[in-house]
Amino acid sequence: SYGGMHYMAKVGYSTGPFSFGVAYAAFSGDDTATTDKYELYTAPLDGPYTYGFYKWWPGFGPAHTMLTPYSFACVADWDMWMTNENVLDIYVGYASGPISVRFDFFGYGFDKEAPGIEKTGFLTRGQEVAVFVYYNYNDIVDLGFTAGMFMPNKDNFGDEATNALGGYFFVFKSF
Repeated sequence: SYGGMHYMAKVGYSTGPFSFGVAYAAFSGDDTATTDKYELYTAPLDGPYTYGFYKWWPGFGPAHTMLTPYSFACVADWDMWMTNENVLDIYVGYASGPISVRFDFFGYGFDKEAPGIEKTGFLTRGQEVAVFVYYNYNDIVDLGFTAGMFMPNKDNFGDEATNALGGYFFVFKSF
């Protein structure tokens, strides 16, 4: 039987041009000691997004998101970088007129011990620092850039992993 769980929380505050906050997301891992229950969280639509691009979803950092098999955000049970995970996001932002900038610290940890890896602390998987820059051009088009440096500890196989730099430019029109 299926027993996967996902939960998240976000608390933020804005005062004038400044904003800051903290967010937490958790995706349950499978406890291999119980064979009658599958507890690894599987998203119905495989769809978290970087930062809060979709509604108020806390999201992952851009470099961590790029670690998925197809370099897009996906929470699927076959994706070792997006399941069995706890995510902490601490951010501070500044917005003035059409420009906004946000800096984030992401901490990633295992929900359950993975095969070959001891859960030694909350941030067992690694950390990421990221920046997000956004510009609204006369309410006609939105432009932006985001980049992050993911500094993993060990991967799911217990091997030392190397740092990953990821990011992208975006352009969109809201209706």
